[in-house]
Amino acid sequence: MFRSLAAIALAFVVDAAVELQPDADWQKVVAERRKQHKPSPKQVAAKFHKAEVAQKKVKKEHQAYLKSPEHHAEMVHAGNKMAQKARHQITSQDDGLNEKHCGMNVPFSDAGYKNTETVRHIFHLTDSYATPKSFLQGSGGPSMAQPGAGHTQMLKDEGRGVEGTVRGVEKGKDIEPFYKVFKDGWSFTLCAKDDMYDFGDKYGNNKDQYKQKDLNVSIVHYSEIVLKENQKAMTPKICFEFCRTVPDMVYFGVRTGTDCYCMPFFTKAESGTESCDYPCPGDGTQMCGGKTKSQLFEMHMCADTAGDLLYSAVNAEQELVYMYDTVFMTDKIAKWLDGTGQQLQKVAGLGGDPGAADLGKLAIDESVSLLDDSTGWGVCKGQYVMLLEIYTEAEPLYDADFSYAKEIKVAEDSIMMMDNLKRKLHFCAKKSEGPIVDTYPFFFEFMAALDEDDFQKKLDKYADSLVMYYPALYSMNPMAPPEMSTCTGTPVGKPMSVPLAGCAEACNRMITPPYRCTAFQYFQIQDGDKQMPLCFLFREIDTIRSYRCDALPSLAQSNTSLRGKSVVTANQTTAKSFMSDAKSLISKEKTAKMDICEKVKHAKRFSGMSCEAMFGLRSEVIKSCPDECANNQGMKYTALCMTRLSSSAPMAKVKNVRKCFGQGNGPADQSNADFRLVEFGQDASGGAGPKIEGDLQMDGTVIKEPYGYVWTPGPAGAR
Repeated sequence: MFRSLAAIALAFVVDAAVELQPDADWQKVVAERRKQHKPSPKQVAAKFHKAEVAQKKVKKEHQAYLKSPEHHAEMVHAGNKMAQKARHQITSQDDGLNEKHCGMNVPFSDAGYKNTETVRHIFHLTDSYATPKSFLQGSGGPSMAQPGAGHTQMLKDEGRGVEGTVRGVEKGKDIEPFYKVFKDGWSFTLCAKDDMYDFGDKYGNNKDQYKQKDLNVSIVHYSEIVLKENQKAMTPKICFEFCRTVPDMVYFGVRTGTDCYCMPFFTKAESGTESCDYPCPGDGTQMCGGKTKSQLFEMHMCADTAGDLLYSAVNAEQELVYMYDTVFMTDKIAKWLDGTGQQLQKVAGLGGDPGAADLGKLAIDESVSLLDDSTGWGVCKGQYVMLLEIYTEAEPLYDADFSYAKEIKVAEDSIMMMDNLKRKLHFCAKKSEGPIVDTYPFFFEFMAALDEDDFQKKLDKYADSLVMYYPALYSMNPMAPPEMSTCTGTPVGKPMSVPLAGCAEACNRMITPPYRCTAFQYFQIQDGDKQMPLCFLFREIDTIRSYRCDALPSLAQSNTSLRGKSVVTANQTTAKSFMSDAKSLISKEKTAKMDICEKVKHAKRFSGMSCEAMFGLRSEVIKSCPDECANNQGMKYTALCMTRLSSSAPMAKVKNVRKCFGQGNGPADQSNADFRLVEFGQDASGGAGPKIEGDLQMDGTVIKEPYGYVWTPGPAGAR
């Protein structure tokens, strides 16, 4: 029987072995692999050595790059992007102050990690039954916990006014509190009953229960070391500022609301359901332990105070530049509106046009509103001056020795004040942009432009806005002779300092009832090559005046269709063209294929403006419409009322004035017409773009140009 069983088992093994034999294809693959040359141990070692050399070379090159001018330029460029981002942020609620950095209190529950034993162990957090072990508990100098920590103390002497001292373990020297710093960060650990408070106090009220003789350590009480006259209303921060200057301590705790103490470690003891619900005397929103439980915190040595200071300073620089740019442009636009409004009021008053004079007064009033120090920039002018001062004072702090409590305290105060002020400044700068955009809709395009050509390209995007409008006089009568015009009506928006095409674009943007723009009045005063435009938007036209200028017909004959013909023939040809345009008006508006060159010709006939004055010296329109733009002569004063094609013709009665608009008005060379608010070039920051520089005197406060004070690699050169 046993033989038969053995035979059966043997047969089973043989069958299994046969089944496990690889097939022919697999045997062929194995044979080919065996034929391949295997590297020797020496070759393998050489290969790894070569890879190690290459890795070291790459690391060395990377380190060199980090110190190179190219990397520095990259960092500056990144800072520049921050400034642009700040300018275009929609909200200022989250401006970087909530970013996490070393030494910050971050609740574990806010980090998004799973609350498991493994995760808590990784982050050195406690659980419900174990005493936490800190990664700082071990040897390593006065920043680490070690035997003898807090063992030798000299308590304060209130009578003689002498602060207490604690002897450090490493060098055995007595160290005054608030002198040397051994920690620069802290975080909440847990609320628990701490045996160290009851049995680890060698010098305080519980010294009769002291049980830490084996480790030779003791807690250090704030109230036993600091003179009563120097003690502050307790908060976790006050306790931290004390304990971080005590050598060999890793934790600090606050109990019964006011009792602050430092310890190298804590020992969690059995306790009841009591919580840490005693409010801190220095800040009622924070808890400072309970009757028998302590609010426990761990201290860290981040050694990055200089980095935190630089980070805050770069952000402060960003907001200083942002605020200065905004104030500068507010001042520039306000003065532009005031100066042009004053001249318009004078010209219109002498010409007997009260409606135009009132529009000039509106521009003057808006300039006063822009400079009102109770809104926008004015609210924060004091904060700007203060932040610039604190930012400047932070430069020598960057190289300070942050192992001294005095230096680190000054640095931390500087960081806190810069962070608070920059938030306020960002809010004010953002708020100030609203009135700027209301009076100069192309503010963001202007600020982002690098030079005249770049700005011209941005403006040319809106050049075709003019095709949506006709001169009001022509809209009412296509046979009307070329005359200037002024109109008044229900205003929409603010007076604007933009050229003709920009005025049309501004009207296009106001399309929502009841603030829908259907017409606009454009004025331009030519002072040499300087062009001073004013734009007023209307919901509808109430009054219209026409001004006959003898020079307009001759300026209107600048296109090829009128050359070589008599004035009568030219007017007849133009009238036929206008009638044809009127018949096809609806279809053109629907298809949005209206010829801009035709609209340029109409605008020139009724305004006496050159294409350079309408669109800019380098505009593509001049190249696209060479015949219409051939004549670069214009008028010294321009008044043009325009109405939207999609609106019905104005119903107001035209008052004809048989003289030209503006006393002494006549032909003027507009070949170099310039309507820029600010010249382009390289300003004091070293950046290309609008030349924004110089101190500003606004409402008795000097807003200093920040570029001369910049010491951080931030966005000061960005435009």
